[in-house]
Amino acid sequence: MLAIAPHTSNWDFFLGVTLLFALRIKIRFLGKHSIFVPVVKQLLELIGGIPVNRKSARGVVGEVVSEFNAQEKMILAVAPEGTRSPKLPWKTGFLAIAHQAKAHVTLIGFDYKRKRIVFGPVFLSQGNFDDDMQKVYRFFSTITAKYPKNVVFPKDM
Repeated sequence: MLAIAPHTSNWDFFLGVTLLFALRIKIRFLGKHSIFVPVVKQLLELIGGIPVNRKSARGVVGEVVSEFNAQEKMILAVAPEGTRSPKLPWKTGFLAIAHQAKAHVTLIGFDYKRKRIVFGPVFLSQGNFDDDMQKVYRFFSTITAKYPKNVVFPKDM
């Protein structure tokens, strides 16, 4: 499980895809269903996209865990914020997926100020998502987004 943040710009996606092609890593990623339109849909699915309707309670966590369990090897990349707009709290579904699939979580930050991709902590979730999210928030609070005003963190970190 790759948790990639902050996600404040469409450029984050293109930077991520470029990184994965450079490293020759095949991944899957969750994307807003509305970007999976004809022609673009085929391209997104070809590079590993999985459309998600965020307004639907259709068991995305269970579906993705099933996909993890069906594969010999799978890397899933997600944006924990779930949006490019300022939002708090961030989504915890990626932690639920990682916990149920017994997958390690790797934190990766796109630091636009330092012009770096920063690889952060790797951990296994023990199921206490509040504690896990504190690790996530602490790491990503050190990373400068393309649009820093679009990132919010809890005041009690």
